[in-house]
Amino acid sequence: MSKLFVNEIAPKTGSTVSITGFSTSNVKEVLAMLCDGGSYTVSSGTYTSTNVTGAVIMSTTIADIPGSVISYTPPAGTTMVRYEFIFSHNFQDTDTITHIRSFIDSDEVTSQRQSIQCYGAFNVEYHHTFLIPIGGTADTATGRQASWTSAKTLKIQGRTYNNNYQARFHDLKNWDGSGAGTLIRKPQLIITALG
Repeated sequence: MSKLFVNEIAPKTGSTVSITGFSTSNVKEVLAMLCDGGSYTVSSGTYTSTNVTGAVIMSTTIADIPGSVISYTPPAGTTMVRYEFIFSHNFQDTDTITHIRSFIDSDEVTSQRQSIQCYGAFNVEYHHTFLIPIGGTADTATGRQASWTSAKTLKIQGRTYNNNYQARFHDLKNWDGSGAGTLIRKPQLIITALG
């Protein structure tokens, strides 16, 4: 018996595919950007990504993660915004503990905090996502917005647990059987507006 994987589904033109509560007919726009300094245009406007050109070593000071910041206005009728930032999480120290915070403007979405713990020199492509519902009563802790008609700044911030557990972002520590030197892996930022 063959298995059907999600990426094998190819709907006919004009049809709708629904997968676990998600329907392609609900998508108002997808803003997918490589953090290369390029400009990307969708129905809500033109957005310019950050050009990430180097590695970042995490410290105990909370700071914006380069490439993660965007000022975004969803199209009319949007009821949910999905933020996704994809980046290389690498080891600076043999063991790493990184804390990630999600923000809408200056407000932290405290229910979306995350820690990445890797033991024994581990490298991973990490996807950080958070959902922002629109409508109803605003709630800073969950990120819910009563309405959203002008630009809001979305981003993530990070810090290391302490200086013995530092990680590095946006580069490869090893490649082709040796040290990678300055091989950069540019992050990706994807914003999906659902209605």
